[in-house]
Amino acid sequence: MNELEIINLYEQSDDNKNKDFYENINSNLRVVTNYDKTSTNFEWLDIMEDTIRYLDNILRNPNRFIINEEDIVKIELARRVTVESIKHLSKNTNLIQDIDKKTGDVKPSKILNINKEESFNTYENRFIYSLIKNMQFYITRKKRNISNLSMSLFISLNESMSMSSTDPSNFLNVSDKSFTESCTLSTCFVISLKLS
Repeated sequence: MNELEIINLYEQSDDNKNKDFYENINSNLRVVTNYDKTSTNFEWLDIMEDTIRYLDNILRNPNRFIINEEDIVKIELARRVTVESIKHLSKNTNLIQDIDKKTGDVKPSKILNINKEESFNTYENRFIYSLIKNMQFYITRKKRNISNLSMSLFISLNESMSMSSTDPSNFLNVSDKSFTESCTLSTCFVISLKLS
């Protein structure tokens, strides 16, 4: 077709048909933005962050004390003879095997052996341990609550944006949801195409 035929075709067309055609190809775009604010308090997070450096200091230098474990063992198994061992031997003369009267040496059959061990099992350390466990439980619970809240907001958004089947128009729904600290931004684009 050349240009002259197209112009002739246009001049021969009916104005009503042209108006009908323009109305049928008309499309509209509607953008709806919803902000849902949830009241979530994050003051607890600041408090926990402030206490972490003190907990770190306590974990690096825990309280400890020395436990003296006393055992009466054969003389061959004794590791060290201390002042407490000699005092115990003087109180318990039944543990003496032989005494040399010329030199004054004493040969015991058994002797008190004292083992010294360091222990971290103090009240303060047990308190810090339970505090850390409770903090871990609290953070896990808060994380689960925030996750549940974001999921419930997402579900309620989808339910509120669902269109009824009696609506004659065709809709395309796209929803994008991002959950940050205390504010949820839900942006929904609804494109309505009127097709007749």
